[in-house]
Amino acid sequence: MGKRAKKKPEHGLWAKVGGLTYRCISACAHEGLPVVDGSMVRVAAGGGGLAAASGHGGGGPVKMAVWTLSGVKTSEWVWREADPPCRLLAWDWARGDWIVTVGDDGAAVVYSITGQEVARFPITHNTPAAGRPLVRAHVDAEWVIGFSATHALKTRMPALAEGGQPDKKPADSVLLAAEAQLVLSNPTMAKSATCAVVPQGVVYLFTPFCSFALFDSDAGGRPPFEPCAKAALSPGGAHIALYDAGILKVTQAADFTKVLLEEIVEDPSAQTDGTGASNPAHDKSGKPSLTPGDPLPCQYPVHDVAWCGNDAVLVSHRDASSFMHYVSIVTPKQSAALKAYRTQHLFLRAEIDGCRVLHDRGCDFVQRAGPDSVAVHRLPGSDPGLLFAAWAVHSNPANNGVNPLKMVRCIGNLSRAVTSCISAALLEFDETLQRELLKAASFGSALCPTRVDAAIVGDACADLRVLNALRHPAVGIPLTYPQFCATNRVKGVLQRLTARRRFDLALSVSEYCGTPAGRIVVDWAVSQLDVAGQNDHVLASLIKAQFKKMPGLSPMPVVAAAKRLERYALALDILEAEPCLSKRVAQTLDLGELERALAFSSDEGGDPDLILHCTLLLRDKYGPDRKSEFVRLLFGFPEAFHLYLSYSEHREAASLVDLHRSHHRYKDAAMLSLRNALDPRRNADIRSQIKALEAVRVTFAKAQEHRARTGAAGYPPFPATPQPPPFNSMGGPSHGAPSPPHPACDAEVKLIDQHVKLLQFQDEHCAPEEYQGVVPGQPLAETATFLILGGHYKLAEQLRKDQNMSEKHFWILKVRTLCRSRKFDELEKWVYGSSGFSKGVKSLKNTITKAPIGYEYFVQECMKSDRPEEAKKYVPKIADYALRCEQYCFVGAFNEAIDTAKEFSDPDLLLAIRSRTTDPTIHAKIAEVREALLKKLQPA
Repeated sequence: MGKRAKKKPEHGLWAKVGGLTYRCISACAHEGLPVVDGSMVRVAAGGGGLAAASGHGGGGPVKMAVWTLSGVKTSEWVWREADPPCRLLAWDWARGDWIVTVGDDGAAVVYSITGQEVARFPITHNTPAAGRPLVRAHVDAEWVIGFSATHALKTRMPALAEGGQPDKKPADSVLLAAEAQLVLSNPTMAKSATCAVVPQGVVYLFTPFCSFALFDSDAGGRPPFEPCAKAALSPGGAHIALYDAGILKVTQAADFTKVLLEEIVEDPSAQTDGTGASNPAHDKSGKPSLTPGDPLPCQYPVHDVAWCGNDAVLVSHRDASSFMHYVSIVTPKQSAALKAYRTQHLFLRAEIDGCRVLHDRGCDFVQRAGPDSVAVHRLPGSDPGLLFAAWAVHSNPANNGVNPLKMVRCIGNLSRAVTSCISAALLEFDETLQRELLKAASFGSALCPTRVDAAIVGDACADLRVLNALRHPAVGIPLTYPQFCATNRVKGVLQRLTARRRFDLALSVSEYCGTPAGRIVVDWAVSQLDVAGQNDHVLASLIKAQFKKMPGLSPMPVVAAAKRLERYALALDILEAEPCLSKRVAQTLDLGELERALAFSSDEGGDPDLILHCTLLLRDKYGPDRKSEFVRLLFGFPEAFHLYLSYSEHREAASLVDLHRSHHRYKDAAMLSLRNALDPRRNADIRSQIKALEAVRVTFAKAQEHRARTGAAGYPPFPATPQPPPFNSMGGPSHGAPSPPHPACDAEVKLIDQHVKLLQFQDEHCAPEEYQGVVPGQPLAETATFLILGGHYKLAEQLRKDQNMSEKHFWILKVRTLCRSRKFDELEKWVYGSSGFSKGVKSLKNTITKAPIGYEYFVQECMKSDRPEEAKKYVPKIADYALRCEQYCFVGAFNEAIDTAKEFSDPDLLLAIRSRTTDPTIHAKIAEVREALLKKLQPA
């Protein structure tokens, strides 16, 4: 086999019209345009595809189909198959590759490119009889216009929500001026009417008889102007092309009186008889022989009018007898023919940077050539042309001795030539030509004396790889580089690929460009729900495996889609891939799976609030009749069970007591009942508190009886939990571990009996006025204090004996109370007198009464009340003479302290007394007494 010849790069068809250079290049090819005769055909902007609707004229169903521009069918569906029969008035492509259809019932339906209905909104108004039924409609990228027999309504397209989906919120319709009644009342005019909406929101209604500018109803309208058979709005919205009766006019969109261009594009008198014998656009064999720059073929009728960018208009003429179409360019300075096509169908679609020419064998793109492309391909003597030629010589082994370096030295601005080659490569469709231009740029940058940023070439290569992947015949989206930039570059490309369900290519582009692929995975998962015949469990496993590869990605949109399809088991399985625990639990609760929500919330040491929330919902679900089942269920979730215990302690104590009793945990039930009985919020009345304590005593008795019967030292343990529950801050005990062995309940029963006696005593003595201050429920010490303050000493002594209060505690309480209430006479009578409270005598010198707490406490309390003279009375009753001397010094009685030290012949104690004062008189007396003592104690 011979060696395969290298493909020659395609430079395209060039034409210079009106001082500007235009270029027609092949964007993609296909074997045949799949269009049925009689169908309504629409071509999407940005290379989105070709759509056709067949059967719209009859009474049968309307079938719609979408192809790529490379001829591959992507989807097919029946328009509004499930709705009542209605007539399709208008449809077209909208922004975002959506297809919008309008029926005569006033409903606008938005379809995706795969045929799924994604939104629906009405074209109505609150004016009576406005909007239904419609007789004519118009759809463009921004607006939907509906015409009834009496009114015209303008509705803005829904905005795009997150993920590129249309917002399902109904749009508001605007009532237009009533000038349209002149057209809509005539069926012939209404059938042939066309519309255009300028960016200012003004609607232009064109008919072959007359035309109107329709403003909002409160702004009025304009008088009718010239008729128009075809109209085309420029991509920028600033100008409009009007064709009628063989004349093409270009005016300002805001004012039709300002005519920028007027050209005769059709001359009926020059039309041939259809044989083509005298046709200058054919050679002798009948093949097209049109040369770029030839005059317009005005002898043929105009078939279509479209803008080529914003500075030229393309006009196609059709020769129906020979299936010939002639495309011409009309500019303000010159008009000329461009190319002839032998094809049965030909469509023009305006783009922001040119115009697509779709025919039976492929799709061409006509655009104004940029200065960089012109310099590279059409001006060999320019700097970019010299650089491209130098690279061609360098890469060709048979260069005939030409030195490419000498050619490079002739370039004046090499860095600018490198940039021009890169820009020209970005505008090419042919991959071979792209590579040659980029290699020429790399060759020039290597020889450039000034540094050229290498990232420019790298970025250009990355963009071209993405564009070439889109232009592949299997994908069929022949985007140009300006369109690629206008559609938000890679982000817009990913949205278009996911809308076409080309998820494999979208993931490859996302990985190559380093952009997040989370939205692609979500859209892929949602699309899998529509695949028939898949097992839910297998599908859920497949979706979860993809989400696990992308940590942090939420499957909530997939769950919502599964819920809309009523596939609840699938939604529950997919929820396991949700990384946010709160969202997972909330969705599970929304699906009514409370047990599974509790399992989710308990995973990974979940949030206690979520666990408790699910537990309480489960409790309400089971109700009081099935409480035992609810408790058995909680045994499988230790965290939930112990949280429920802590919650019940503070909110549902009675329920928790029943739970303890049902598990023979009588002591726990008794302890909880005891706390509830002592809570004044639950038992404000003292008698109800006494009654509750009696019931607690019975529960303790049951605990003792159960211990004696079973011989168990402990109780059946609850499920263990690894850590204490988080309700301890509320004052409740921790149920974190199984209960240890409990001793007998004798101490608890004894304490309850004593407290009941105290409550009974308080209940008996709180009513009379003489016992004011005794409050039911107050502690024992406070009750005794109030009795002492009231002078009821015998009653206080009786309370001490009944409650087994220690004598020391009672003495401390009584001394503190009498001193702080400044009842020193009562205190003195109690200690020295015979008042019936303790043993004592009236004579201070003969008998010393022993207090169980000692008399130092008397002295301290008197001094705290700032009464040293009272404190001095109790110092002599201190038995230890050294401590007595210290207390004398504490109250300031230094002479008495000296006498005590002298009485017990302790000279060292005198030195301690001297250190407690700075009085020279006291120092002199201490020296005198100490000297006498030392002489007395000196041996003979």
